[in-house]
Amino acid sequence: MKVSIYKRIAFFLALIMVITTVPMLTFGRESRSEHHHSSMCRENNCHHSRIDNLRRPAAGLSPAVPTRSVSPSSLHFGDLQMLDTIVRNNFPTIANSTPVALTLPIDFNSFPTGWDAFHWARPLNDVYYRLVSINVSDAIGRINLSEFEWLDFVSITNGNVEFVELGSQRWLSVLDLSRNNIEYLNLSNAPYIWWLCLYGNNLTSISLVHNRVLDTLCLGNNPRLTNIVIPQASYLRWVNISNTAVRNVPPALRNIPRQYRDFGNSILSGEEPPTPQPPNDNEDTDNDYGDDENNNEEDDDIDYNPRLIPDNINPLAPRDVLPHIVNRETASSGLRNFLHALRSRDEEGDETGLENVLLSRFAESAIGRVATLFIGEERYINVNLDNIFDISIEAFIVRDSILEMFIEEEHVQNRQINTVVTLATENADVQITISPDVIESGIDSIVIMTPYYSLTFPRSFIYNNAQVEPLIITVTVNDLQPEITPLSTISTEVGRFSYTVEFSRPVYDPISLAVEPIHGELETQTLRMTDGSVASTRYNPISGMLEARISRDDTYKVITNIINFEDIDGRSLEMQTAIRVLAAQGLVTGVTATEFLPDAPIDRAGTAALFMRTLSRLNPNADGGFVDVHPSDWFFGAAGSASHVGLMHGTGEARFDPHTSLTRDQLVALAARTLRSEMRYNDPRDVMRYLQLFADYDDIAEWFLNDIALATRENLVIRRADGMFIPDEPITRGEAAIILYRLYLRIW
Repeated sequence: MKVSIYKRIAFFLALIMVITTVPMLTFGRESRSEHHHSSMCRENNCHHSRIDNLRRPAAGLSPAVPTRSVSPSSLHFGDLQMLDTIVRNNFPTIANSTPVALTLPIDFNSFPTGWDAFHWARPLNDVYYRLVSINVSDAIGRINLSEFEWLDFVSITNGNVEFVELGSQRWLSVLDLSRNNIEYLNLSNAPYIWWLCLYGNNLTSISLVHNRVLDTLCLGNNPRLTNIVIPQASYLRWVNISNTAVRNVPPALRNIPRQYRDFGNSILSGEEPPTPQPPNDNEDTDNDYGDDENNNEEDDDIDYNPRLIPDNINPLAPRDVLPHIVNRETASSGLRNFLHALRSRDEEGDETGLENVLLSRFAESAIGRVATLFIGEERYINVNLDNIFDISIEAFIVRDSILEMFIEEEHVQNRQINTVVTLATENADVQITISPDVIESGIDSIVIMTPYYSLTFPRSFIYNNAQVEPLIITVTVNDLQPEITPLSTISTEVGRFSYTVEFSRPVYDPISLAVEPIHGELETQTLRMTDGSVASTRYNPISGMLEARISRDDTYKVITNIINFEDIDGRSLEMQTAIRVLAAQGLVTGVTATEFLPDAPIDRAGTAALFMRTLSRLNPNADGGFVDVHPSDWFFGAAGSASHVGLMHGTGEARFDPHTSLTRDQLVALAARTLRSEMRYNDPRDVMRYLQLFADYDDIAEWFLNDIALATRENLVIRRADGMFIPDEPITRGEAAIILYRLYLRIW
């Protein structure tokens, strides 16, 4: 069992190192590798900007593994005991406590000159190494890389290599063998190569039928190359086959936009590459080249990819667009159209900040839509690394494509876009088993889609609840009769179905249960449990579903929950909406059944309860160890939960001071920290740009500056007419409801 654990540790360490060390060592501005790739791309007519910004098809965990460089005279393949000795002698503390990544020079017997970088991942207290990167030059003869299962980056160039044997390189994403003497290369065991360059070799044919994610292909200057076999459903975007003997260009290459392809003089014997014929009235005018009637240099700006969103789809209706998103091209196209439509609708900017939220949600829905595995009518669903491996790679590729589109459109994304994969079944009643190894995929969210509902498991949930042993979740759909139950201050309308969710053991982190809404006002619809309480629920305009955060065994059903307070009439429309919606979701309560007291101050105990309910992380038995909080207090679990998640701490001497009023800067800072921890929001680059919006920004405490700036950028701060912030003023229950409502709309 230990060996298995070490292998898994080595696996995600290799992923970490790919993200943290390979780009620096192979594409950094000061490295020898960049000079090599730059010159190679200039000579090979590749796209240098693409190579400089090459992203990995998979991502590791953070924080990054520390890197240390040691310089023994040489190290041979297999001389792992020497490496272990070097580690323990030079870095005894690291070697005995933390997995490390090392950069070492290694002497390849068949390499007479030149080495650049070799990276090894070493798990704790075990001599178990994984070579993940090779960058050498002037190699000769035959090279066998079959023993290195975890290779990700291979560059062996400018030599006289005749044959390279690849084993099961499951993770190999970059392969550069340019300027050698290779006649044949078997790529069937390396299906996830992202960037392939075989420029200047002696190839006669090459088959890429087993490759699934190839993005850049450089086969130029192979004068004997006559045949390229590549599947039609290819993701290729850059190709160079100039100076080859290829007679028939595969359709997958012809479909690439002209500005990203170079066929050069690859068609020999006087043959010309196939040219599109002008369409006539009797033939289908939809071809791979677009309208070539006016074929001139201006056509370079035309996107010739036929896999786009239909023109008759409203770009501002993501729910209608999503069914047409089937690959990374349509994902980027749909997002681009949505972004353009948002800009056209609001040229003066988005004051609420919600358009950026919608764009993020749309992006993640598009990723999950493309990275989907259909499993038929399967009821017993095993979520493990093997099952989601392929779609995980796809999810990273689609996310990178979307992020590249954002850069092209000069759109600044304020938060990280999560990777999402989906397992879709036609069965409504399912039993889901989540294996610990899915953490190694690096995926942020896993969705189980059924005809009646979907479940979303965030990475944090899996890490905290299924890291050691599998977790089983069983869901059953029950058909109900609609019922109406009028009460004095609460009116409820119940939907047709209920959903029974059971966990194989207690969990304290929430998952998302998404179900169809019922008729009526969407913001006051929620999911009620058997004890009458409700789960924090939000309507998702992207999917058109109600999404509730749940974390306990129960039966959930949709209700319309309208709660009225008599003392909020005459207040601002936003305050009334905030209080009504938050009360419907069980996040705020009145002082009495009909009174909210919006002008009353809010204390630390009430604030802890508000935030823990909003995040669905309220554990009633959580003990924060505070001397002034007792199990009999209604806020006992709220104070303990807020402390455990790191949102609120004591005020000193193990005190929580539950009845101390909260000031404006404290509440706003809590909201900003929640965005940062829950939704991975980025801090503003120019903090003062947002702080200077307040005339009294000098009065804001230094330790709150970043928080206040982030909250201001995301419109969590209630702006006063006099331009003041007044950080030390106690905040009222009504003001707190507005801030919490704005936060509630940004968390899912």
